[in-house]
Amino acid sequence: QQANLVKTIDQVVLNSWGEVSAVRYEVGETLLQNLQAYLLLCAEQAGGPFELIVRCFSSFRARAIEDRVKALFYEARSVLFGPDHQVRSVRYIIGLGKSFYLIHAANKQFRFELFETQDVLFERLRRVEGSYLPIRFDSYALEHETVLKTALAMNEPDLIQVFYVYQENEIDLYVLDEFGGLLKGSLPRQDESIMQSAVFSFLSTVLDRRQLSMAHHHHGVMPTVALYAVSESQGDIHTRRIKRIDLLEAEPVHAFANYAGDTLHYDFHALGKDFSYTEYGDQQFAAL
Repeated sequence: QQANLVKTIDQVVLNSWGEVSAVRYEVGETLLQNLQAYLLLCAEQAGGPFELIVRCFSSFRARAIEDRVKALFYEARSVLFGPDHQVRSVRYIIGLGKSFYLIHAANKQFRFELFETQDVLFERLRRVEGSYLPIRFDSYALEHETVLKTALAMNEPDLIQVFYVYQENEIDLYVLDEFGGLLKGSLPRQDESIMQSAVFSFLSTVLDRRQLSMAHHHHGVMPTVALYAVSESQGDIHTRRIKRIDLLEAEPVHAFANYAGDTLHYDFHALGKDFSYTEYGDQQFAAL
């Protein structure tokens, strides 16, 4: 039911000198407060032996709570620290109840941002970052977003990656920019080669314009564009990088706006023929 069952936490720390310290968390989001303290201890420990013991004395689902808290803390540690035990530049997202918390390291501290809904979270993840900051979700957050998690695991710097999935009536798109930013959306279902050509041409044009504007200021590394077809079979996600994209020629269509009272309509002209709203009505686009 996505309920957070952790209410209070007692943190007891025993160091290698035999000293014991204790802190009680009982106000606010206690689990996140304790996780923050745990990550700071991990940073101070710098890779030394560090055992974590979790005990829950509730009469309701005690073992499940123990396992979940321990798994969460260990996973946060593995994501936010590299093999050399140095802090990684990464955004780690935890699902807590119906809310989400984004954790990232800044100035030797671990910062938390709260997002009340999934829509607000995705709006934040679209924001441009100044450096490469990949996104990782905790294993229990957005469990149904298997394609998204697969795409995020394949994210690379200096590369704009477009992952697309054909559904019955639309195409789901997941776009990761060169800084790890995420844009999630959909397009009406259409011919795959036309979609590939349109998306690739659009992004290439954006990069060409950016390169022209950058040339007057400084020389930076320009990202390249990669498209991936994604499919799902029996619960498994399969990705295939599109190695050949045929750029299709587009015929120009001219649109003329007309008001009929307070209603706005368009008349179109293409390939030497007119497609007026007066003549075609609701079948105008189909005819065009």
